[in-house]
Amino acid sequence: MWRHLCMPVWLAVLVGFGCAARSDRELRRASVNLGQAVEAGNRAEVVAGVSPGYLAQVDEAALARGRQAIARDLEAPTVASTPIIALGRDRVAATRRDGASFRFEMDPTVYYAQDTPRRALTSLIRASRFERWDVLVDLAPRRYRAALTERAVATAWGEGPGGDALRAAREQLAVCLDGPIQLDTHFAVLICDGKPAATLEREGSVWVVADF
Repeated sequence: MWRHLCMPVWLAVLVGFGCAARSDRELRRASVNLGQAVEAGNRAEVVAGVSPGYLAQVDEAALARGRQAIARDLEAPTVASTPIIALGRDRVAATRRDGASFRFEMDPTVYYAQDTPRRALTSLIRASRFERWDVLVDLAPRRYRAALTERAVATAWGEGPGGDALRAAREQLAVCLDGPIQLDTHFAVLICDGKPAATLEREGSVWVVADF
């Protein structure tokens, strides 16, 4: 989805490198090595260093145009690693060091969060996969919730063309979930391939999904 945006691709590439790094020093070394491969135009080394899930997203035309600038940035990175804890299912939580201990950067007890647009979209994906129709009702805008029941949601997501279309849209949303989000006080839009992939609205302290 980043085919037209070069730097976000390389940030994602660094995440791929960082998955295997045991320290900031190793992550910095991985970035420098990638920068040298980019500068030399060594496609084989670049491919070898990128996580397989990101290979299709590398914009080689943009890389060729901006090779020197990209290599320069990669060879002088600012590294700040973040410990990630897997909490089961598809849930992970970022932490930060606080003196001699670590603190969670999010509430690890909330699986279906709605406090940010991205977490609301994540909750929609999770709830639909686990058939938590009550959660999907909560994720709908207030103007629809009054007439929406769990039975109606379950029927919409059931077998048939309508359910198939919803599941296909959900999986596409999952692919785009790390994309940029345009945000103001009351509305948010997830962008994928330069186009809106989902729209959200703020209702008090939570976000709801208006369309996807």
